[in-house]
Amino acid sequence: MNQLSRPVRLRRSHVSAGRSSSTRRSPSSGCGGFVADDTLVRVFWLGGSPCSGKSTVATALAMRHGLRVYSADDHFERHCAAADPRTQPSLAWLRTATSAQIFLRPLRPMVRDAILACREAFTMVLSDLTALPVGPSVLAEGMAILPECVATIQPPAGGRAFLVPTRSFQRNNYAQREWAAALVARLPTPDRAFENWMRRDEVSARWIRLEATRHGYPIRAVDDGDSIDEVVTWVEQQMNLAAQ
Repeated sequence: MNQLSRPVRLRRSHVSAGRSSSTRRSPSSGCGGFVADDTLVRVFWLGGSPCSGKSTVATALAMRHGLRVYSADDHFERHCAAADPRTQPSLAWLRTATSAQIFLRPLRPMVRDAILACREAFTMVLSDLTALPVGPSVLAEGMAILPECVATIQPPAGGRAFLVPTRSFQRNNYAQREWAAALVARLPTPDRAFENWMRRDEVSARWIRLEATRHGYPIRAVDDGDSIDEVVTWVEQQMNLAAQ
């Protein structure tokens, strides 16, 4: 059994431990020291791991309920560019890291850095949201919407939900993304890079599922047999949007 096929047991300590380098440690503030204000009462939170349909669901809900969508993933490169290496070391590292450095390495640091980068970006997400002009309520979606970070602002009951893909759903959908194939094709060992990428996201999904459960937040595993409408309706119900 090779390293990639071994089951990985990821505990919270593996994430919070941060980097061994003195210049790239995990920030002690976790999801940041942002002080939330009343602006965030108007925000609904849709988090989860990659390739679970968050953006598709958010767009559908925005059309149904007149919401504004904030996609954290769309701002990730900007957040990386603005990251402070002292307090956001994982996010700042991604600014200069190559695809080979990200995907051609052991699984555990890959997962750790992905989660830490999202955690470090959350303060920037909150800053973006509070800077939005007055208008309709906002549905914020993306992987940076971690359960532990949402818990720091204590959203109203029903204001959050999380999606993760099953293994088959994730792999089938990534296989259809031309940009993903093009990214790994440039690397020395494309098959290994793609497998590392998939394993990273699978372990991240398990982590997010555990954290959502720990905080008592609703979470759904999206499978190949689920229709978009079924998932949209489930999120709508969890967020109680019909009553808004």
